Amino acid sequence: MSACYSATYASRPTSVQRFNAIFRQFVRLLPAFSALFGALWALFSLYAQLGVVIFGGRIRTDTFPAGQEGASLPYALNNFNDFGSGLVTLFELLIVNNWHVITDVFVAATDDWARVYFISWYVLAVVVMSNLIVAHILDGILVDEGPSAEEAPREEHESPTTTPLRAV
Repeated sequence: MSACYSATYASRPTSVQRFNAIFRQFVRLLPAFSALFGALWALFSLYAQLGVVIFGGRIRTDTFPAGQEGASLPYALNNFNDFGSGLVTLFELLIVNNWHVITDVFVAATDDWARVYFISWYVLAVVVMSNLIVAHILDGILVDEGPSAEEAPREEHESPTTTPLRAV
């Protein structure tokens, strides 16, 4: 019984082997991610500086609007009073952490045009950049595995589902 047990589980990869494979994949993809993360950092920096210029000093703990639905005093810490706070606020918006509440707080402090800033951040950072990161990860994994024998492209005359057209 122990010989059968050891033969069965000896062929399975261990968690260390799986982790090594994931780590090798990560190291192999680093050059492709450097350009992608550089673009993400440029987008973060641009929007954080723009947020400091537009919204800097408008959200403070002593003048925080108490009537906002869902907004509480900790949301006053999500501000653009300095570059670091702007980066933290943009990261919270990137992971879609109550972005509508944060947007409503800034709209209440300024005007409805603040929604343009936050919606453009959502489209560029969340929709575009996050999808590019996921696409790079999937592309790297699929390129490493390669197509199997069943998925390999066939010649046109070998395909059983297509028949050549004949002139009548």
